[in-house]
Amino acid sequence: MNIKKGFRGPSLKELNRETEKLLALFNRGDAIGLEPEARKFIRKYPDHLFGHKALSASLTLQEKNQEALVALEEALRKFPLDTELHNNHAAALIRSGRFEEAIESAQRAIDLAPGNGGAYANKGLALKQLGYWHPALQAYQKAIELNPNDYQSLYNGGMALMEFELFEPAVQCLEAALAVKPDYADARVLLASAQEQLKFSQNARKELESVVNANPDHDEARSKLFQALESDCEFDLTTEQASYLLQRIRSGQAQGDISVFPILSMDGATLNDQRKAGRLHADARHGSLMQRAPRVAMTRPIPPNRPLRIGYLSADFHHHATLMLMIGILEAHDRNKVDIYAYSYGIHDGSPLRARAENACRAFRQIKPLSFTEAADLIVQDEIDILVDLKGYTKDNRLEICALRPAPIIVSWLGYPGSLGHPRLADYVIGDPIVSPLEHQPDYSETLALMPHSYQPNDDGKPIGHRPSRQDVGLPEDAFVLCSFNQPYKINAPVFAQWCRILKTIPQAVMWLMVGRQEVREKLCAYAEQYGVEKSRFIFASQIDISEHLQRLQCADLALDTFPYGSHTTGSDALWAGVPLVAIKGNTFASRVSASLLSAIGLTELITDSPEAAADLAIVLAQDRSRLEAVREKLQKNRRTKPLFDTQGFTRDLERLYLRMAEQHGSGIRKPIVLTP
Repeated sequence: MNIKKGFRGPSLKELNRETEKLLALFNRGDAIGLEPEARKFIRKYPDHLFGHKALSASLTLQEKNQEALVALEEALRKFPLDTELHNNHAAALIRSGRFEEAIESAQRAIDLAPGNGGAYANKGLALKQLGYWHPALQAYQKAIELNPNDYQSLYNGGMALMEFELFEPAVQCLEAALAVKPDYADARVLLASAQEQLKFSQNARKELESVVNANPDHDEARSKLFQALESDCEFDLTTEQASYLLQRIRSGQAQGDISVFPILSMDGATLNDQRKAGRLHADARHGSLMQRAPRVAMTRPIPPNRPLRIGYLSADFHHHATLMLMIGILEAHDRNKVDIYAYSYGIHDGSPLRARAENACRAFRQIKPLSFTEAADLIVQDEIDILVDLKGYTKDNRLEICALRPAPIIVSWLGYPGSLGHPRLADYVIGDPIVSPLEHQPDYSETLALMPHSYQPNDDGKPIGHRPSRQDVGLPEDAFVLCSFNQPYKINAPVFAQWCRILKTIPQAVMWLMVGRQEVREKLCAYAEQYGVEKSRFIFASQIDISEHLQRLQCADLALDTFPYGSHTTGSDALWAGVPLVAIKGNTFASRVSASLLSAIGLTELITDSPEAAADLAIVLAQDRSRLEAVREKLQKNRRTKPLFDTQGFTRDLERLYLRMAEQHGSGIRKPIVLTP
């Protein structure tokens, strides 16, 4: 803010003295001292622009946003043609979450002075906050054109380019920002994200390491560095990062936009840690939107004379694990009880799965081109009663829509196994008595809504296909095949050590994993050799279509769990393919899903409570083939008789759950819901 620009008075000695005094206070950053002096100046020279700018500057520096707005609006009534006042007004409106008004003020500044790059920057920022990414990018580009050294617009432009998945231009934009301001930590973190998208994982990791080394308390960088190290299976380094970040969360020192998803796989992280991290992320990322009035009053009655209108919100209505799990549910919904609307902001891949989803819904809305506000308004127009977010804090979420509250009831389900941490984002979280027992309610910002069996849906029409020969899938015919098709970030030192113990105990056993990157494969093999296990005992599968994957899965003898982020879709895939899963049950949602799956299919004897106990049971089953065969026979029988793969039964229970939510809404009293079978 340049208050010098406001000088419009006569060259009088006294006036010069007083303006210089204000300038000295401003330049020293003494906002508290500047405020009374600016007010005194205004009383003495009420029609002098300089004093009004000084006052609004002092209030802004003190973060007295509402008072700053009042001061700026009073100044604008007297000086309606001052470009800087309009631009500062736009910035104050942005800080107050009044983005539509901010766009108007910034545009007024542009109309008065088309060369005002700062006004374009503020316009872009307000547009971005509302999710108008394309016009925001245009505004940033104009700001950069007018001022190539505007590192903040370069940063925001990079963010907008990433929204359009233009990762290479985003890297160029962010590198330009860092060339102007090398210590711009947020730009370096975003650059790492862009590089990760371009598969430059090592470059991304180096950027994050440089931020953490320069600023150990940059929590977003540290959480993302932990995630990068996890994906690289850097066991020792992940432990160090997790310990530091958890200490900051627990002590209340953590701040800023923590990346929440990696907390789920931190060994030792509790439900309370996850909830606190979620709250920090929600406040940092969505705080301004959550200050706004809800698009729909939470007290809006749900009409009793029509089916409930359920809206499913996701980026994954294509050939994706989420849709594979729930496609059968979409098709099985009773249209006399519920009307289904889908709000899709992901790709249209032209797959048969996408076509099935579109045909299963009363309305399938493509909202990717819409702003957050436009998407929320569309949901309001559709009179959705219960909006179900299927993403949570996973990649490509649009929780901004939930923050705007476009439905009287909002539910978190399936995509994110934990609490979002902020009650504004969801009223309920769908779980079950295993993943989220009632005693865990204090660690959820949402009210628990428990399905009677497992929270996870499944499509019982999914074809398995014929079992190929082991030779066809690269497995030795006479080996005992252990498998874990979980992603590498779920594999940590305690789990891997126990896998190696199994391999040492069972000489004929091999471990079948899904690890794509060669350098990570080599790292795991090197770890194994430290445990005295030859690298030849590890076989790495390639990524293939799910139908082919289910066919080859049948070649495994036993599936092993990861911990604390356990087997979810990978677990139900194994069970559907007839492969028993040894589960590890912990104390968080993410560490209890595999136990939930086994409970719902009647195989509780395969649930253990630690990686060591899981390894012990795996060794017993590998050594006692008759016992393992009995388990496999039980699994084959239970696949068609137990609740886990009963799509129709699951759907009826889910509809009952939605009805209970609607009934509670009508009563005005919300409390945990526990469905009985």
